[in-house]
Amino acid sequence: MDAFFDGVMVNVEDVALRNNRLALLQLLDGALNRVADLSRLAA
Repeated sequence: MDAFFDGVMVNVEDVALRNNRLALLQLLDGALNRVADLSRLAA
């Protein structure tokens, strides 16, 4: 996970690549939120 955020720029100029990376992040968010409510960590 760290390597992804360290080595991958999500908001690139290539629209298709950007959309794929944003979709990947949405899937990851959905999967993690099924396990735990991560928004509670900020409190």
